[in-house]
Amino acid sequence: MKTYAAYSIGSQTSAFTFDNSRDGRLCLHSLVKDKDGRTKMAPSEIFESSGTVSFMQLLPIIFDTLENGKFLLIDEFDTSIHPLALIEIIHIFHNDKLNKHGSQLVFTTHNSVFSKYQSLPPR
Repeated sequence: MKTYAAYSIGSQTSAFTFDNSRDGRLCLHSLVKDKDGRTKMAPSEIFESSGTVSFMQLLPIIFDTLENGKFLLIDEFDTSIHPLALIEIIHIFHNDKLNKHGSQLVFTTHNSVFSKYQSLPPR
């Protein structure tokens, strides 16, 4: 059974993990059940859309930024990630309860849906 969080981002699996690949890079893996019910790791690109993979790879960076009061610059923020997910990320950065350390998000985009965020006051 899928979890609500996985379902809400369109995931085909119920959990994710990061693991070192053979060349030493940190890679995103989906946790899937085999036919015997055992949990196995598989590269997320096999089971997930490119948007889900991009979103899951971005989350640890966002969490680190928020926890440590950092500045995050993202080029082409809207590439392959659903606009509604991106709007929620923007709202997190403008929520004082979630962004307790005054972290800042700056991004470039080609999507006009984000133009209304030009008028948001800087944090």
